Amino acid sequence: LKIKRAQVAAPQRKSRRRSLLSPMARLILWVLAVTLVTSALAYKEYQSRIPNGDKVVRNGIPWPGVGHDAVAGDGPRNAFGVAFDRAGKLWTVEFCMADADEDGQSNGHE
Repeated sequence: LKIKRAQVAAPQRKSRRRSLLSPMARLILWVLAVTLVTSALAYKEYQSRIPNGDKVVRNGIPWPGVGHDAVAGDGPRNAFGVAFDRAGKLWTVEFCMADADEDGQSNGHE
């Protein structure tokens, strides 16, 4: 007696594409991306607390980083940014009338 073998297909392997980045590297990139997005949104929030905060020009250059030395709004604060922080990050009549950078013009005028 001859027994016929049933042809059984070899199990196919699922192709796994290996990531070029380790799980830790992916986590770090994800955290960095979230941090950058939330930082950018935070700057917009502060701009909106200042009248015409989105239209600030410094030395003839549009300055979205109002209150900071850097145009992008990162890093050390300038005199206005320090004063705005001390004022509770609120635009008040007192803050509007004050001269944070002591150049002879009020914060509201500038």
